[in-house]
Amino acid sequence: MYPFFCMVLNMLILITLWELGLVLLCTAFMIKKCMCMRRGGKQQIYKIIVLCLSLILSFILGGQLSALFVTGRYVDVLTLSNLYSYSDVGWKIVLSSASIILICLGVTLFVAIATKKGRYKHISWPIILYCLVFWCINPQGAIYSFGKTCYGYFDQSFYTPNAKIRKIQQQIYAQNITYNNKFDAQKVMDLRNKNIVVVFAEGFSFQWIDKFNKYKDLTPNLDQFLETSVYFDNYYNHTAATFRGLRGQLTSSYQLRSGYVKAHNGLGQISEAEIKQSLTGNLVSIPHILKNNSYSTYFLSTHPSTHQLNMVLKTLEFDTVFGADSFTHTKQTGKNLTDQQLFSALGDFINNDKLKKPFFIGTYNIGTHLGQNSPDVKYADGSNILLNTIHNFDDAFGKFWQSVKDRKDLVIILTADHAAYPSELYDKTFSTHRKYPVDKIPFAVWYNSVNPTVFDAQGRNSLDFAPTLLQAMGIRQAFNYFLGCSLFSAECSKEFDHIHSEGGGLFLLTPSLRKLDNRNADDKAIIQKIRDFFNLSEDRRFI
Repeated sequence: MYPFFCMVLNMLILITLWELGLVLLCTAFMIKKCMCMRRGGKQQIYKIIVLCLSLILSFILGGQLSALFVTGRYVDVLTLSNLYSYSDVGWKIVLSSASIILICLGVTLFVAIATKKGRYKHISWPIILYCLVFWCINPQGAIYSFGKTCYGYFDQSFYTPNAKIRKIQQQIYAQNITYNNKFDAQKVMDLRNKNIVVVFAEGFSFQWIDKFNKYKDLTPNLDQFLETSVYFDNYYNHTAATFRGLRGQLTSSYQLRSGYVKAHNGLGQISEAEIKQSLTGNLVSIPHILKNNSYSTYFLSTHPSTHQLNMVLKTLEFDTVFGADSFTHTKQTGKNLTDQQLFSALGDFINNDKLKKPFFIGTYNIGTHLGQNSPDVKYADGSNILLNTIHNFDDAFGKFWQSVKDRKDLVIILTADHAAYPSELYDKTFSTHRKYPVDKIPFAVWYNSVNPTVFDAQGRNSLDFAPTLLQAMGIRQAFNYFLGCSLFSAECSKEFDHIHSEGGGLFLLTPSLRKLDNRNADDKAIIQKIRDFFNLSEDRRFI
């Protein structure tokens, strides 16, 4: 599969370079035409317009080339939506991407200057017409693809919920029970009145664990954790990326937009007050339900307290959301916690025995994010940064597990915010190819007296996380708008737990990963239902 991926990647790179060549031809032609005009203000204005358009197109093509080298795909809506968090991917990817873009801009500027000095002869109109036709009709082209991405991004960003549809959605999905099957989940895993810790591992695919990969001792601790747990095989993430993944699992829902930030200084960014207004109280979350059942709820985030993700988490009604700066022993102001620091803080948090019980704790790490490298533990010779991050996460998680392993009142659940982002390094390292960040993810439950068992989730997804957890905790009566149903139900009565959606433009069926098509009546119907649900998941009254 990987050689085929390389062939497709090389084809896209060649197409992008070909388009860059066409931009350079157009630049030379148009500047040459400007030079044929009478000297004066208009000539200079036209030259500036031509140069600006050429540099914009070169910037786009440079961005597309950098995306191909990093992920094997053109820039998509998910990437565009998360540009504000560029630092999370690591300085090497940022530097290499910036270098490629600067090279493209530099070459274009050089051609413009050389043409102005008369070093190029006249170029005919047919070449320019060919360029325009090529850009417009080539569905594999970089510029055409970027246009589609921009359309999808702005369609998503400026979506406004309809009040009437919202009321209808509330009526359709409102229910007073969290699961509707009679399966005795406590025979498999009894989480009643226990203290729960859920680890949402960043971008973590199931095949990273030793039991399923080709590497030796990459994840010895996770492998042991899995062998002593109840876990679900063939279980997929229902969305990406982190904002949708965490909020979606904690509310069993889809949401349209993927990220929010503090200030109005970039694409799709809204303020903290607007986040509270648009997201608070729309859906019913696990923390909300647990608080009504006498649980204390917390979230430990790897990011500083003012980070946009933490603001979104606060709308889910956790008693407290702790940021990186909440733990003074880290001595890191304005910086993310490393995985070692996060799991060390989590262990101290639990072992200090100052928490009101029973409690529910969620946590999220950043160390396994695309482009990161481990600052601590390395794998083998340390040359593969992806393996380094996985091995470091395993080491940090293993130390945490050992520190709390003797507690009989504690449950540890390992899952992920979403699957690993399908970068070129990921595909090469694990000899696979995926076009989208959807894959099998872990859902493993451990506690002292659990009887290790494997359940086949049959391609169902993380919309089912909330109802499954609540059934194992024995909490059935609770008002909610859950789209998923418990994995303990042999036949789910809902239709979404095989549908992966990244906002409003991409819909995939799991486990086949077939892309849903609006031209198919059944596909169109379920796509419309998800889009209608966005009216409920986000109330944008501030617009």
